[in-house]
Amino acid sequence: MAISADFLVATDRQALIRCLDAVWDCEDLTTVAVTKILHRKRSDLVPINDSLLREFYRLPTRDYDKLFVAIRRDLGNDQTKSLLASLTSDRRTPSGRPMTDLRALDIVVWMHMRSVA
Repeated sequence: MAISADFLVATDRQALIRCLDAVWDCEDLTTVAVTKILHRKRSDLVPINDSLLREFYRLPTRDYDKLFVAIRRDLGNDQTKSLLASLTSDRRTPSGRPMTDLRALDIVVWMHMRSVA
């Protein structure tokens, strides 16, 4: 399944960033948890913001805009698109939804970072 053409366009990205910034003021809630929940609902739109992904992109904890722009750039790369298409074709998530390119990218980066740690 190809990623939505409007993956985190500027207005969506800014709204999500405001939400993630607000999480820092909430006790017992993390941006990782929030993005995991949102990603589960919209795995084509919201990347999971975890330490391995940020480390891969060499970005600090709260630099969401640069993270989302870097992910969008990678998803637009022809080689990356081809690799992700080969990984997502005929694959489903545990909930039965088609695997998205964004979800596949998250898995590939996470697995890579775990293997080099």
